[in-house]
Amino acid sequence: MSDDRADVHGEEPLEPLLLPEDPGVSPQAAVAPPSEPAGPPWEQPARRARPRVWTVWVVFVASVVVNLAGVVALLIGLVVCEHGPETLATRRFADAMLDVSTSLVGLLTTVWWTMAVFLFTAVLAAALSPVDWRERLRFRAPRISTFGVVVHVVGVMSIGFVYGALLELHILPQSQNLVDLADAISGLSGGPLWAAVLAIGIAPGIAEELFFRGYVQTRFSRRWGPVVGVLVTALLFGVMHLDPVHGAFAFALGVYVGYLTEWTGSVVPAMICHAANNTYQTLVTAWGFDVSGAAANVAALVVAGLVLCLAIWHLRARVKPKESDPS
Repeated sequence: MSDDRADVHGEEPLEPLLLPEDPGVSPQAAVAPPSEPAGPPWEQPARRARPRVWTVWVVFVASVVVNLAGVVALLIGLVVCEHGPETLATRRFADAMLDVSTSLVGLLTTVWWTMAVFLFTAVLAAALSPVDWRERLRFRAPRISTFGVVVHVVGVMSIGFVYGALLELHILPQSQNLVDLADAISGLSGGPLWAAVLAIGIAPGIAEELFFRGYVQTRFSRRWGPVVGVLVTALLFGVMHLDPVHGAFAFALGVYVGYLTEWTGSVVPAMICHAANNTYQTLVTAWGFDVSGAAANVAALVVAGLVLCLAIWHLRARVKPKESDPS
């Protein structure tokens, strides 16, 4: 790498990623500065080599390994605390691990560990970049109004309504992970409920968005363009949930907030939308609110689908990009 400012991970300082002013122009067509001279290729200056993304893959794999190892270690520790060390050498160990992993204490402990790993990894990796870590993560003021943020909070929540209706109508199979989660938080109130809101609702909106939309997607989008960057990041986000049904919902959410990040130039709206959606889902699950009956779920599916379409239209037509974006 010829740039003296390249960091130890082989990353270059981030250059402007311009988004189209014209709604008819695709994001991929707007990755070069408008000041680039026109003319045949041999008369144009040499382009900077595309940034390497192997460092992002290394960080992602390392975070997954650390997460899994930490979760297993924490669950074993909880088994020892609750059932005694002799359980480790008996046939009851597998049952004890399952019981602990689906309990509220096990759930909150492992979620906090996972969020801490994602947050620490994102900030550390961004700090090693040649630009300010906040710019590397796009943790800055967004190019969107407060009303626009509210619109997209509703848009993200409508994805959850669509997903829930599809589950209730048996169009999608049930997710055992989500069933276990619902069982763990159902009926909570007081301190345990707000502990669940912090761990399941707010923390993922901060840590996961800084890691995936902030750190991972920023580099992928600069290398491959916003469309591929958003889709690959959303795919990794879905796979990270280790459940095909829950992962499909995470992928859809990741695509939505991924484009929101690209069009607003900031990860902050995605953080707000993600946290608001998770907090709402946690509260309604704890309080036992649900939509029952085929007719009610069909209506919810139609209404939520229309709301989602309107939110996507707002994202495409209303959010105006600035002239330059250093991410």
